Amino acid sequence: MEHFRPLFFVITMFMVTACGGGGGGADSTNSNPTANAGSDQVVTENGLVQLAGTGNDTEGAVTFSWTQTSGITVILSDATIASPTFTAPMVFGNEALGFALSVTDTDGNITTDTIVITVNDSAGNNSPIVDAGPDQSRTEGATVQLAGLGSDAEGAVTFNWTQTSGISVTLSDASIANSTFVAPMVSGSEALGFTLAVTDTNGATTTDTIVITVNDSAGNSLPIVDAGPDQSRTEGATVQLAGLGSDAEGAVTFSWTQTSGTSVILSGTTIANPTFVAPMVTSTEVLVFALTVTDAAMASVMDSVSIAVTDSVTAVGGTYLFYAKGLNAVDPANPGFPTEIEPAANLVTASDFTFYTTPREIETGTYDSTTGILTDLHSYAVIYAHTDGNIYKVSALKSGSLAPVRVSSESMADQLCTDSSVGDPARADFDNADNSQFIYALPGGDGVCNTSDDVWKMVRLGMGETDAPVIAKPPVQILTDPATGAISGWLVHDAVAGELQRCDASFAGCSAITMVSDSVSELRGSARFIPLELDNLLLVYDVDADTLSSAVFTIPAGTYLDDVVSDSNTTYFAYDSSIYQFPVDGSSVATVLLVESSDIQRLTVNDNNLVYQLGSGGPGTEIKSVPKAGGTPTSLVTATGTDTLSQLFVKNNRVYYNILNNSVPVAAGVIDDDGLNQTETMTAAWIGAVFATTLDTNNIVIIGDLIEKVIRIEGYDIVGTGGGYAGATLKSVDAVTSLDIATLGTLPTADHLPSLSCYGFGDDRLCPVGVTLNPPPASPASPTQLDVFYLNASTANSLTRVTNTPSETEVPIQ
Repeated sequence: MEHFRPLFFVITMFMVTACGGGGGGADSTNSNPTANAGSDQVVTENGLVQLAGTGNDTEGAVTFSWTQTSGITVILSDATIASPTFTAPMVFGNEALGFALSVTDTDGNITTDTIVITVNDSAGNNSPIVDAGPDQSRTEGATVQLAGLGSDAEGAVTFNWTQTSGISVTLSDASIANSTFVAPMVSGSEALGFTLAVTDTNGATTTDTIVITVNDSAGNSLPIVDAGPDQSRTEGATVQLAGLGSDAEGAVTFSWTQTSGTSVILSGTTIANPTFVAPMVTSTEVLVFALTVTDAAMASVMDSVSIAVTDSVTAVGGTYLFYAKGLNAVDPANPGFPTEIEPAANLVTASDFTFYTTPREIETGTYDSTTGILTDLHSYAVIYAHTDGNIYKVSALKSGSLAPVRVSSESMADQLCTDSSVGDPARADFDNADNSQFIYALPGGDGVCNTSDDVWKMVRLGMGETDAPVIAKPPVQILTDPATGAISGWLVHDAVAGELQRCDASFAGCSAITMVSDSVSELRGSARFIPLELDNLLLVYDVDADTLSSAVFTIPAGTYLDDVVSDSNTTYFAYDSSIYQFPVDGSSVATVLLVESSDIQRLTVNDNNLVYQLGSGGPGTEIKSVPKAGGTPTSLVTATGTDTLSQLFVKNNRVYYNILNNSVPVAAGVIDDDGLNQTETMTAAWIGAVFATTLDTNNIVIIGDLIEKVIRIEGYDIVGTGGGYAGATLKSVDAVTSLDIATLGTLPTADHLPSLSCYGFGDDRLCPVGVTLNPPPASPASPTQLDVFYLNASTANSLTRVTNTPSETEVPIQ
């Protein structure tokens, strides 16, 4: 039977008068000592209680004496020390125990302070768990972070730090687990004692202690620490912390501690770059880690890093991956056995069936309208045109069905113009996935595609088979609502009217922005400021103001701009041998930032620098970086002899590149954008990247910011039995630290494998691998086909061959 007992709180006040000065022969000029019995505590019966007294005297040493003044009698561990302990007695209801601490100096002067310990009946309550963290050794003047932890089986807990010994310091907040303070100035070393009390909702308290040793800096410079950039990773992924530490006087040691979030096990706490497996979560959870770097003089500094762990769609049981010749679904849990959804004869595809296929994936994710952060980006469905004239969708969710469902009443999809230039025809709506759009063109009255009378249409993913398609216009750029993540409209090129127009999400209510006599295309920009190449002019469209800037640059006829990149303030582009810059809003014309001796290509931007490659037509001869403000470029890598360079991507300040010789890999290299920390892996190449599944839609997206891992292949054999990449090993590499994460597997040796690429969101990937047929087929058939391989970029030995069909080419759908 459940029973209830009344709760009593007993508060006892003691009026104590300091003694001394007139008795025992004491010196009347001597100052009294100080005494502090510590804070009142609420504890649970049978728990260990630690009193936290302090006392000192300006003239010399002091002695301590504890006496119990009220309540059930207990036995102190030692009544003559500052911080004795005792076991809380068994009580019925609650009991207040009073204690007095007397501090006596060498002249016999006494000062007394009191404390009340309230003991609660446990009545089935579990005591909370407490850990004050590891002892630390720090240098005077350093910021010290206490690393307390506390929890309780029944619910929430509160924290209370008290200082028990040493020079008094001021805590930033004594009621939080990870309070900080500034280490005081000392001569020699000083031990500071602290007690952390964790109290549950029933008043049960458990305590733990810690000692912080503060050292005199004595001319020693503090070490440098960097816990690395914050990261966003998916549950189950291997996370690598990217700590750095150095000291002007010599070597340093590392110490990692976890200060918040679900507890994880680090591969090592005394190395700069430990790893751990991200815990399973039901929603995004932030784990915080503190890195302490200590030099040979025991001076320490600390920095923290946050790792946001996101749900990997456990609510829907994961997603399928897809590839096409026919339409096939791959379960990442069993990649060697794909499921055919449609045979190849049923799909409307481009005639050459290269990387463009009519089936397209549509993604979804969790959009936070307050922060503008999109998390847990994953595949939601595949939509495709069927040779029966209809449009169908298939759920990508493993909790759904692989049975095709008809979308809209479209009956002429078998005539779809597969080579129409629409960018990505599948556009996601992050407010409602069923409002995601698929845009396509049908030949008009002349029966020929890519002419002015083409009929543009749009269907939404959630349409039923009787819903009519929406009449659309040739899209230039999608517009989204930052408050919801929904598709809000389109920039379109109405060739009939000869106008650039802005339309709503249904391609209705279109209004003219400017006249277009030739062509218009969108270049990479922000969600608000969109650079446009229009009739050989470079302009900027302001989405919020619905205005078009004046021309910031004139593009010579017959040429075009390729590398256009932006940060939050400035847009940069390369043309011939010059780099130009202009404000992102197009408020002033482009000016020359840099002139090189040869053509510039593959321009990228990071926080501080522009990185670019010299060369033309693809291969490069040199990779350089220059500050965004301009100045003298730094040469990072220069090709020698007949070698060429290929700059691939920049992550933070790490520049990844390949060295090639007649398309044969020579080395996979990485170097800081200041020319330091270069590493090259011989007979290897970077062949792909894995992008984060969390996006900040408020900010301009620098592609490098999204890269989490890069894929390196090691081994290229042009004379051996297999040839090409046959027998080569694939490895995943952390894009921030350039450290290996996992060896993913080895490619087979039975085929000649001339090419491999692997890009996409999330660790589970399908990768096209080139296979040279032997003997070669009769012309005009291609001598090289594409087979599909699967890998998980965080899982060792995950590489699996999905297809092995010498007569067909399969293409992963993304």
